[in-house]
Amino acid sequence: MKKLIRVTQEDIRKGNRESKTNCPVAIAISRVFPRMHPLLVGSTMGILGVFTGIKFIDLPRSAVRFIKKFDNCKAVKPFNFYLDIPE
Repeated sequence: MKKLIRVTQEDIRKGNRESKTNCPVAIAISRVFPRMHPLLVGSTMGILGVFTGIKFIDLPRSAVRFIKKFDNCKAVKPFNFYLDIPE
């Protein structure tokens, strides 16, 4: 299932640096997949689904770059990326 993830200015404002569950990317993913709980670790994301258990997915390079910049207190802007969640 391929979905468009939109990281908004509001996600950036609400996000926490160095957070594995509450960074702007995790907030945006949670909005698109409300029944799943993302856990971001480096370039990999674990998603805990209520009925599906945990799945690991590689994040796109653009999302990984964004997270690194955000965590290092660099200026970031809203952006979009596609995430392919296996069913």
